[in-house]
Amino acid sequence: MNFLDRSSPAPRIQVVKLLAIIAIAGSAFMILEPYDVRISWALDIENVRGDAKRFLDFSEAFGHGFGVVLAVLLIGALAPHLRKNLPRLIGMLLLVTLVTETLKRCVGRLRPGAFWGNTPEQVNTWQSFEQLKTIKNDSQLDWDYLTVSFPSGHAASAVALAVGLSYLFPRGRVIFWILAAGTCLQRVYYHAHWPTDVLVGATIGFLIAEIIQRLPTASWERNRPHAT
Repeated sequence: MNFLDRSSPAPRIQVVKLLAIIAIAGSAFMILEPYDVRISWALDIENVRGDAKRFLDFSEAFGHGFGVVLAVLLIGALAPHLRKNLPRLIGMLLLVTLVTETLKRCVGRLRPGAFWGNTPEQVNTWQSFEQLKTIKNDSQLDWDYLTVSFPSGHAASAVALAVGLSYLFPRGRVIFWILAAGTCLQRVYYHAHWPTDVLVGATIGFLIAEIIQRLPTASWERNRPHAT
C-alpha cells in the first residue's frame, strides 16, 4: 500500500489511508476480543508436532532481537550496495521496539499463562487488565514477564522487518511475510500473548514501518535493486 502521494512535488503521507488501517484494526480488535480466551485455549503448542512445530519455533527468531541483528549483518555482508539503507531499517526497528515496550508498561496486561489451569468459562480477557495487584503480590510469579502482554513486541518487530526487507528484496517478500505470520502464530500457540495482543502489535509494526520506509527525505527508492 502506498502511503505517499508521489505525484506532488513534496510527497506527503496519506493520512486517510493510515486512519483507514487503524479503523480496520480497531474493528477487528472489537470482533476478536470476545473470543480471545477460547482461541488462546484452543491453540496449544502441545497439539503441534513435527515440521509445523519446528517452523513455529524457527519463526519466533524473526521477531526477536537475534533475528533482527542477523538480518542486518547478512545485508551488510552479502548486499554491500544496500548498506546505506541499514540506518533507516535499524531506526525503524528501534522505534517499533520503543513504542511497543512503552505501551506494555503503560497497559500492564497479563499474559494468558497467568490464567492457565482455568477453563475458558472462568476467564474473560478484560480480567487480564484488572488483576495486576493480585499478581504483583504473589512473589512466586514473574511479575516483569507476566504483565507485559499488550501489545506483542515480537509481532510488531516481525511485521516491521517483513515490510523493510520486502522493500530491499522484493523477490523474497512472500518468504518474509510467511516468517512474520509464523512469529504471530508462535506467540499465541505458546500462550505468550492473547490474539488481540498480536493483532495490535502487528498493526503497530506495519504502520511504523510503512511510514518510515516511505519518508521522502532519504534515497531509499534510488538505492533499491530493480524488481524483475
